[in-house]
Amino acid sequence: MELSTPDLDESPEPGESTATEDDLPPTSGPVFEPSFSDPMSRQDYEDAQDPLDGDEHFVPPDPPKQRMRPLTWLGWAGAVGTPAFMVLVAIFGWYIPGELAAILVGGFVAGVVYLIMTVSRDPGDWDDGAVV
Repeated sequence: MELSTPDLDESPEPGESTATEDDLPPTSGPVFEPSFSDPMSRQDYEDAQDPLDGDEHFVPPDPPKQRMRPLTWLGWAGAVGTPAFMVLVAIFGWYIPGELAAILVGGFVAGVVYLIMTVSRDPGDWDDGAVV
């Protein structure tokens, strides 16, 4: 078998075809057309969706509102409100008597102690990570 290089002088111009009718593959006969054995229409697809996607799916009820006990409010007011008030007193240079300052400090200490004492000690469902 001998290899030859094409002559550049005889090469066709771009867009010009040298193929004859005999060189082309036959157009009649089986042509590959992808088809599905059970084609679904768009309506079939929408009907086949998850049956829970409609109006009938489960909606969990809203959790009950947790109301804070009045003593807890007082504890937070003492723990957060007292330092905030003392900062305002220092910024504006207001004068407060020594007895009021002692009451504010006592309210702060009492609020923090109450909040610490009422923290739940029940570990609940705490775990150390994923369960295998």
